[in-house]
Amino acid sequence: MGAGTWNITSLTGKEVEITKEMRKFKLDILGISETRKQGKGNIKLTDGYTLYYSGIEPGQRIKERVEGTEKNNTEEFYEQLQMLIDKKKEGNNRIIILGDWNARVGNDKSLGLESMRQHGEEIINRNGRKMIEFCIINDLIIGNTFWDQPLDGKYTFVAEEREARSIIDYIVYTSDIQNKIEEVNTIREAELATQHRLVKAIINDISVTIEKRKEYYRIPVHKLKEPERKFRYEENTEVAFKNAEQVRKGTLEEL
Repeated sequence: MGAGTWNITSLTGKEVEITKEMRKFKLDILGISETRKQGKGNIKLTDGYTLYYSGIEPGQRIKERVEGTEKNNTEEFYEQLQMLIDKKKEGNNRIIILGDWNARVGNDKSLGLESMRQHGEEIINRNGRKMIEFCIINDLIIGNTFWDQPLDGKYTFVAEEREARSIIDYIVYTSDIQNKIEEVNTIREAELATQHRLVKAIINDISVTIEKRKEYYRIPVHKLKEPERKFRYEENTEVAFKNAEQVRKGTLEEL
């Protein structure tokens, strides 16, 4: 199966071109970003493709990109994504996330533990660190970083007039399907009126029986950044250690 992600900057007038490129590069699924389409619904396209969209409510102002907006908008993005992931995991579903994260994660694989490898660009930014942290917590793989390409071929955003190049569009998935991913690469030859490049993954059959996941509780360590929560955590931890020490001493005295 071919799955891709592409920031098209606007859907208007591009429907035919998109289906043409999907056929050309053998894509079964394409996650498109920045359609600028309002409301929710689906549209039948050519060649049997169907466009499912979910945008802002009609009349609502379109927000800026994640980078450059106020910090609470970034937090809101990750909170909403976290809720979706938690909901999907309750149904024992494997997850693939296709989209423009506007994050530069760099190429230091030690930062990402098992979530990333070294095949990225050198630059890492604040959003990139946030993305890495999010992927580690949720056991997600940043697919772009696992397959090597020539550096110029890795970039997913290229603005020639500003000499700007970066990797910000990603194919991310749960670690349990890593062995089903044949490759993830950037397609420079895909043509569309956008400064973003198509990113494609070749995925082997994942329609297999999924073992029931063990119940788990995700520790929200990110909340410890809040001073009040951090203080309460440290206070409760200290009390717990003291209680444990008293129990241990009492047990030794009985012996």
